[in-house]
Amino acid sequence: MAHLKVMNHSPQFWNTLEMLDPDYKDKKEWLRLNGRELYI
Repeated sequence: MAHLKVMNHSPQFWNTLEMLDPDYKDKKEWLRLNGRELYI
């Protein structure tokens, strides 16, 4: 959803994402730890 407004990973993107999902950092960390499993 945030990429519809900001098409990169600039600070503006992360600010927009935080407005949409205040807990995005927990999800980002989960993806960092478990993302490889999604490709198996």
